[in-house]
Amino acid sequence: MSINIIKTAPTVYLVAQVDNLSGRFYLEVIMSAKKCTKYGKMKKLNEFYSNSSNKDGLTYHCAECMRQYTREYLATERGKQVRRMYMTSKENHNAQRKYQRSKKGRRKAKRMREKHSAHIKARHAISNLIRFGRFPKASSYICARCKSEQAAEYHHYLGYEPEHWFDITPLCFPCHRIADKEMSQ
Repeated sequence: MSINIIKTAPTVYLVAQVDNLSGRFYLEVIMSAKKCTKYGKMKKLNEFYSNSSNKDGLTYHCAECMRQYTREYLATERGKQVRRMYMTSKENHNAQRKYQRSKKGRRKAKRMREKHSAHIKARHAISNLIRFGRFPKASSYICARCKSEQAAEYHHYLGYEPEHWFDITPLCFPCHRIADKEMSQ
């Protein structure tokens, strides 16, 4: 048995030449690897994303480097702008609708409804009061927390049990996110 290294494009295959009982030789791939072009490290092929336009069908950078690059790019001002543009695009809208209608999307939505059923019921109770004109919209108040911005949402500060559905305070978006984080801790 001899072991050979075969290089094709950036992909490297470690191959063993094995003699079977009938006297014939065949090649058996022991390990396949590729060099990440970002840092030059050899990594297994399953650590690369697929890219059909490349010769070997894989990306030049490993998945770890690609994720790091994406995080850094989305932290820049241009990355944030591109992300906002995509989030409001028709393409994103269609992708979300396609996912929501898929079997996986429906299962996830069902799990979320079951997990957060008290929250949903509390929100619907307030929405119904506003819709029927028995309660003012949150936007008619200023934020109760920062006192500087117009409120956008109501916050259930005592929780989502039925006896606390109407224990609410108007908050702006940033303050509501902070208040929700404080409640979950």
